Amino acid sequence: MAITKEEKVTIPCMEPTRYFISCPTHNIRLRCWANGRISSSANYMGCEEWLLIPVDDEAAATNTIFKSFRKSESQVFLLQSCKYGKFLNAKKSDSDNGEVGASAEAENATRWHMDTKSDGCVSLVTEMADGKIRELSCDERGIIRTISTAADLDLKATAIESVCEEEEQLSNTQCAFWKFALSSGELCYISSPTFDKRISCNPFGKLITNNAWKGWEIWRFIECSDSGGSVYISSWTHREHILSSSPYGEVSVTKNYGNWEKWHITRSDEDGVMLTSVEHGMVLMCNENGSLYTTKDKQHAIASSNFHLEVANANVFYISSHLHDKRIGGGTSQPFITQKRKSWEEWRIQDSGCNDGTVSIFSLPHGTYLGSNEDGILTMSPHATDSERWIILPMQGGGYCIESEEHPGRKIACVDGARFIVTNDPRVDVNGETCFHLEPKMPFTIGGKDIGMLAAGGVLSIGLAAVAMPALIAGMATEGVAAAAAVVAADVVTGEAAVTAGMSVVGVSAAIGSGAIVGGSIAAVSTKCRGGINCVKSDGGEDEDAFVIVGSSGEIMNRPFCAWRSW
Repeated sequence: MAITKEEKVTIPCMEPTRYFISCPTHNIRLRCWANGRISSSANYMGCEEWLLIPVDDEAAATNTIFKSFRKSESQVFLLQSCKYGKFLNAKKSDSDNGEVGASAEAENATRWHMDTKSDGCVSLVTEMADGKIRELSCDERGIIRTISTAADLDLKATAIESVCEEEEQLSNTQCAFWKFALSSGELCYISSPTFDKRISCNPFGKLITNNAWKGWEIWRFIECSDSGGSVYISSWTHREHILSSSPYGEVSVTKNYGNWEKWHITRSDEDGVMLTSVEHGMVLMCNENGSLYTTKDKQHAIASSNFHLEVANANVFYISSHLHDKRIGGGTSQPFITQKRKSWEEWRIQDSGCNDGTVSIFSLPHGTYLGSNEDGILTMSPHATDSERWIILPMQGGGYCIESEEHPGRKIACVDGARFIVTNDPRVDVNGETCFHLEPKMPFTIGGKDIGMLAAGGVLSIGLAAVAMPALIAGMATEGVAAAAAVVAADVVTGEAAVTAGMSVVGVSAAIGSGAIVGGSIAAVSTKCRGGINCVKSDGGEDEDAFVIVGSSGEIMNRPFCAWRSW
């Protein structure tokens, strides 16, 4: 997977935005089981991951008691288990013991509001069917339940501050405070251009370097919630393995989310970036033998601190109709409609080179470009002319429309799920037929446990070429989440939830990924990203289209990571 100059990464590969919900007092996470049981866990795995889904809840908005706990007009959320798709519910029982569980029905799922506390904590508050206000809690045994709030004692809204003080005086065995931490992020290769090595977490979870561009070489860059622009770097294949540095220069993978696992990504003096340990202030190095270590001396004759971050899917996507779940397939002379996700449906979306925000859409198996003519027919051409230039614009509610540059106002539409046309008929917009998702084409990968099962079955030799990708990215298609935007999820994480949870930098990559293409914009990028993050034009440098992120504390954080060439 060599990345040529004309194919510099442009669109970040984003995962759907997911969270670990942790009790800071007991250092345990909220976990969902397949049978709907809710418990606590010390792990950072798929069972502990949750989606925040905003909902309109008119009843909660008008209830005066519940509204007293809602100090802002932020949204109410459903909490959905990423692994099992079940929703966190506060159960009503005769004993009123605060039992919680999870169910598959979103319609009757519990609505939760996040009430801001100190130190980035929140309380998860809900109103029961009988009008009582309860909040989620955890005790020293790890038992998850809801407890009564002061509203049940008929305290007035003006007493809310004293209520908070009372809650803070709860015994250490009962905690009603929670922290939300991202478990998803931007996916990139970490490559040493000096020695042509990729950092890899091999099929058995061992940290190595090699010359491959496969799934084991992909890493997840997760924003920390400390507002300092630092990140955790976890293996895409082995999501529980986090890149770590010791004070002695040793580099390894651990299962911790601590200070040793925090990294700063900055532009290097050479053509690349540096990865610096936040805790130890030492720079990651790779030598000619592929060995990794950290040091405070970045001038080594036989090692380099310079790395390239390359987008995980090489800008290759399936272009899927949101309404009909059909893909655009490429041909030698004309595209076609299909339900498949195979090689003929793979498209590389890259900057057109015109420096005007347009892109070209290139069919990999045929070597041809997607275009359109004056009759509204999609065409294929071996050359990228004005007819093959496109503008990709985000749509309200998620997804994208793909508009012809040569024929302004004309968009690709999937009509009745039977054919693709390019039209300016407003009726297709209303019907949602111009809404598309960009689904990343990811390399195959497999973890150690799966290899053990394949080997036990005697199919190890063919298993490595036939296994599926990790569920988080595979799920992007089924959830309708585009790689360039994390459509629904980006709106959640960069909205009021980020402010409420005290996470000013959470979702930075998703916020920028939703609209940025290096060398031009895939859409009009908002100059104000919600959640305490400002997205502004860079003041210096030759690239006027480069964007930087200004955190709530004024720090500068370049994003997305795959766009480091524009920093």
